[in-house]
Amino acid sequence: RTSDVPSTSSGKPVWDAFDRGSPVGLALFKLYSGDSAGKKFGNHLSQKNAEAHSRKVASGGFVPKTIDPKKWGKREVNIPEAKVQYPIVCGAPQREDAFENPGRPGYGMGKRKEEVIKLTNQILDLEIRTQPKPEPARPAIGEKEKTRFARQREFNGNAPPDIPLRPYKQPPKKLTRLQELEKLFDEITAEIEDRHKFLEDMDKMGQKAKYEKTTMNEIKQRVAQLSNLDVEIKKYHNGDAQ
Repeated sequence: RTSDVPSTSSGKPVWDAFDRGSPVGLALFKLYSGDSAGKKFGNHLSQKNAEAHSRKVASGGFVPKTIDPKKWGKREVNIPEAKVQYPIVCGAPQREDAFENPGRPGYGMGKRKEEVIKLTNQILDLEIRTQPKPEPARPAIGEKEKTRFARQREFNGNAPPDIPLRPYKQPPKKLTRLQELEKLFDEITAEIEDRHKFLEDMDKMGQKAKYEKTTMNEIKQRVAQLSNLDVEIKKYHNGDAQ
C-alpha cells in the first residue's frame, strides 16, 4: 500500500474501521484506491511486454523468412487438361423384317414407322381378345353367402349371440287439461285426509294441541285450493272453459 492512504490509530486502513463490505467501507476503498500498488505493478508489466513486442517486430522476429527459389527450385505440378466427353445420340438401325414381323421382340428396332406401330397394336389387341380367360378356382358365391361370411368374420368365426328384444312400451298418453285438474283434485283431497289422520294419531298420544294449529292452517289452504279446482272442473263439464 502507498504511504498516502489514511489509517486509524491502530495502523489499519481507514476502510477497515467501517467494515470493508459496508457501503462506507467500499466507498473509502474506491476513493483512496487501496489496490493502487497492484494496479501500478500490472501497468508496469503491460508496458514492459509492449516494449518487448515492439522490439521483436522492428527486428523482424515475427516476419517469416522468404524461400529462395534458386536454392530449393520451383515445384511443378502436372495437371492433365480436362476433356469433356459428349455422348453420341443416334437412332438404332432399323430391323430388316420389322414390317413383316413387327411383334417379334428384339433389340435395335430403332424408330418404327407409323404402319409398323399400327400393325403391332392390332396384333396385340387380337392376342388379348383371343386369349382364354382363366377359370375361377372355386365357384362364385352369392350375396347371401358373402353376408354370412362377413358376419362370421365380424365375431371371429363365432356366431353372434341371440339377444332377445325388449318388449316395446307405449309412452304414457298426455293427459288433457280436465284430466290434469281431476288428478290434482284427488291428490289434494288425499293430503287433507292424511292431515286429519295425523291429528287423530296425535290426539291418541296426547300431543294434539302441539300440532293442531299448524295442521289446521295447512288443511285450510288445501280446502281453498280444492274450491278453485272445483270451479275450473265445472267449467270444463259445462263447456265454458277456453
